[in-house]
Amino acid sequence: MIKVLAVADPAVLTYADKDVNIISKWTETSGVEVEFSILPWAEYFAALMETLSGNGKDRKSDYDIVMVAGHLWLQDFINRGFLQPLEGIKAAITNYGPYEDLLPGVRDEIELDGKVWLTPSFTDGHIIYYKKERIFELTGRHLPKILTPSEYLALVKEIGNNPAMEDKKFLAMKAHPSEIFLDWLPFYYEEGKSVFDENLNLLFNTPEAARALGRYLELKEFALPGAELFGNEEVCAALQSDDCLIGVSWGGQASFIINDEILKADNMGYATFETPWNVSWSFGVPASADFTNEVRDFLAYLASPEVDRIIGKGAGSPVRSASYKAENSLLPWYPIQEEMISRSKRLPGFTGSGDVYGLFYKWIFQAFTGEISPEEALAELEKAVSAEIKKLHT
Repeated sequence: MIKVLAVADPAVLTYADKDVNIISKWTETSGVEVEFSILPWAEYFAALMETLSGNGKDRKSDYDIVMVAGHLWLQDFINRGFLQPLEGIKAAITNYGPYEDLLPGVRDEIELDGKVWLTPSFTDGHIIYYKKERIFELTGRHLPKILTPSEYLALVKEIGNNPAMEDKKFLAMKAHPSEIFLDWLPFYYEEGKSVFDENLNLLFNTPEAARALGRYLELKEFALPGAELFGNEEVCAALQSDDCLIGVSWGGQASFIINDEILKADNMGYATFETPWNVSWSFGVPASADFTNEVRDFLAYLASPEVDRIIGKGAGSPVRSASYKAENSLLPWYPIQEEMISRSKRLPGFTGSGDVYGLFYKWIFQAFTGEISPEEALAELEKAVSAEIKKLHT
């Protein structure tokens, strides 16, 4: 039995779908059963950390495989000794299809220090979904494929202030406390800044960052009611409704958002930010687990062209170049998804990064709800992050 700890995303649900037969097909060939334990995003990181940090030299991991949010956690987990390198994985993957067919941006996330630590599952990056016919009626133009956050804000204001708009609340925002930091990040990136300098000094507490946060908060005027509680499911429901004209969600949610009715009607348009954020959700092996031949072959199978095409349809964001070429005519967001991955900008990795980035959500959310100003939020964030980094690195 191979046990997998996984996050509840469309791709993962596709693995577990008995009608799709991804797992059952491998079990029939290998004779090894696979069990997925799937947790929602809001609960996943805490459960993962408990699993990784609780497994010492004298105790084997409860799981053979865990899901890791690519660059967001990889350096941290390697530094802490939580993961082991996947020896022989390139050759194992190549037995199914060329390792080099994995998108360059994806390979860069799973490799570090000359070793492969992860095998990719799907990516989650910023895609702008919009009702193209309705927006053309309101603006008289087709949207470009790439928008700066300032252009996105100007577009939202233009739509909201159009006399033909009876309801000014038409925007889907993913402003839940567990989502809001990444939802705002492209606005910060428009300033061209990194998050930290080389000495891990926070670069957020600046007039430029406050201005970027202020621009993001201007969107709230046009957001659908309850945006502060919107996560993946709520944004999906909004985009599928007539009330919503535009919004940002993950590429890994695309197949969830674009149901058969929307796909057939061809009434959804797709764009991305000039500098989006993206992460390659991937599979890793805990340092205290046994990296058996069966585990290696299972991970390679999950990265195979066959499985990647299935996951592309199930989630919306495959990791192989060939999958985009094969399915491009069927899934209209694929060109934007591939462009988004190539444009994306990562967050720095370091020991404790997962805990540190968790602080960002709290203060940005308080600014969103109006409890404090953008300037106050960023000043408090700097204090909290500096204290956490000092604690982690002393």
